[in-house]
Amino acid sequence: MLEQVAAGKLKLTDTVRALAPAVARRYPIAAKKTVAQLLGMTSRIPDYADSAVAKMFANPSQTFTRDQAIALGIAEGKPIPAPGGYSTTNYLLLGEVMQALTGKTPEALVNAVLRQSGMAASKLKQGNVRLPAPSAHGYLGAIYGPEAAKANPSLSATTDVINWTMEWGKEGGGAYSTIGDLAKWGSTCLGTNLLPAKVAAQRLKTTKIDAGNYGLGIVRQGDWLAHSGQAIGYTANVACNPKTGAVVAYALNSTEGPIDLPSYLGPVAWPDYAKANS
Repeated sequence: MLEQVAAGKLKLTDTVRALAPAVARRYPIAAKKTVAQLLGMTSRIPDYADSAVAKMFANPSQTFTRDQAIALGIAEGKPIPAPGGYSTTNYLLLGEVMQALTGKTPEALVNAVLRQSGMAASKLKQGNVRLPAPSAHGYLGAIYGPEAAKANPSLSATTDVINWTMEWGKEGGGAYSTIGDLAKWGSTCLGTNLLPAKVAAQRLKTTKIDAGNYGLGIVRQGDWLAHSGQAIGYTANVACNPKTGAVVAYALNSTEGPIDLPSYLGPVAWPDYAKANS
């Protein structure tokens, strides 16, 4: 999306209605939202992720079309309190807008950026996708385990989810990667270095929301730029320090819970990032 801004194809102040009238008609809740509001998580459109995860607990092979996923978010009804909050629904709406503008699927657009960043082992696939072999086994963990057991008594904290579909995350969290590729993404400062200076500066203007000091698809933590990701059974984080060139990339094969990796390992492994992240 920001590459389109850099190319002059759209502006951050453009609304969904102006860019993609058909998308605005399908999702009236998004019609007056701007690109900046969707990218910066200040649209206040509710997140579909919790509802999708609950359905996955009941049926781990459950799949969702993009329309169905967005509808789950809209069905939450109550807007996120101002100034906003993290909502994966925003990314799916942006995917719809980008497809209308470019004629390319969100998957194709994401994969083009992955290739540009040299991330050969990473991909966002379309459809009922499972992790390729070999992959790390993921587990529901201490937070999702008890919650999942309420919906499905066969599930627990130690349930292995490696064969569960990743499809529900779509461009908001359905891609797979490796630690090496995450580090490559970090070396681009999460894509910021791929942008012209003016657009990069716009990206780094932040608003304080539940996810931290949030810019346009990125979080500022002191001198660090970062973004975490969470799917059922897996957690990852990538950060870079533009001043020093340092990069931090890690992943957990469990849904993040009481064990906060930066708090425990950070003071030894990456002290300045741990301090900024505390």
